[in-house]
Amino acid sequence: GGGGGGGLRFGSYGIWVVQRYLAKPYLLGGKKFDVRTYALITSTWPFNALVYKKGLVRLSTENYDGAEHSNLFAHLTNFTINKKNKAVVTKTASNDVLQAQEEHKTEGGGDNTERTSMESSASSELHNSAASASSSCKWTLKMLLDYMEKNGVNPSRMWKGMRSLMTRTLAILIGECGEYSSCFELLGFDIFIDAKLNLHLIEVNMEPSLNMTTALDVQLKTELLDNLCALLRMDERASRGAPPGPSRTSSQGSAV
Repeated sequence: GGGGGGGLRFGSYGIWVVQRYLAKPYLLGGKKFDVRTYALITSTWPFNALVYKKGLVRLSTENYDGAEHSNLFAHLTNFTINKKNKAVVTKTASNDVLQAQEEHKTEGGGDNTERTSMESSASSELHNSAASASSSCKWTLKMLLDYMEKNGVNPSRMWKGMRSLMTRTLAILIGECGEYSSCFELLGFDIFIDAKLNLHLIEVNMEPSLNMTTALDVQLKTELLDNLCALLRMDERASRGAPPGPSRTSSQGSAV
């Protein structure tokens, strides 16, 4: 976890990175992408985890054709790499982020109607053309599922597949994390969708990035943190000096 890329040690053979290149991805406007989804562990004994219903889609900034592996902007979806592509105008300006932060403050951090309206507006703008993916290297998961539905893919089945993949991965941890009835760990799941709509788990990050470099980051991650704090009752527990602990409900999470 953590995306450290440290590899695995095989005795005297040293450290190796074991991987398989997925050469036939499902494309958005000709571009590769992956999906970042989130899960929150609130107890390891009994094991309890919640899958967050929203996520982030990271796109490459140049069209993928299966050739030229040296072209990182076509083969990799990492935002830290693609934001350096000077040939593409990406929505990462600081005033864009500041504007989104101000909107969140104005909304009081919890007006889901306004957030949904903002997301729907952005979704409509992006879907005017499949080629519009080049205008931004980040979408929300909702935008992706809307796009796939318009192209004949069942969005409910796609989300259920992602949730199932995350659930089966989390099941590996049962009995392996000690016995803690009150704890929390936020995990970031990176998922790849191939041309046949099969889902592949790329990795699980133990410290998923919460940096906010675009307006979509601010929109999604601020709401994610709002829900996390509400779920763990941090404000209530901090006022009486108690450690964070899980509550019974969350507006955006589903138990696994």
